[in-house]
Amino acid sequence: MQEISMLDLATVSAVVAALVTVVGNAFGIQKQYRALLAIGFAGILWFIPREFGEQVLMALIIGLMASGVYSQVKQGIIKMNCLGCN
Repeated sequence: MQEISMLDLATVSAVVAALVTVVGNAFGIQKQYRALLAIGFAGILWFIPREFGEQVLMALIIGLMASGVYSQVKQGIIKMNCLGCN
């Protein structure tokens, strides 16, 4: 049986939440269906083999962090360019 640590649960939960936000916004999924999307992502991430799953989880974390940084920088540049727009 697989040992469950709180770090695993916290990490998978954070990745699932981020994935639901990114995929939900990208494909215009209504908020009422995003809980089902979260359950699907969680099932996929939790039940894939441990050795492979750790690599997938790490890749998702890196990708989600990069997309978050990109969107924050993009918003900052847009705000900087529009400082004198009022």
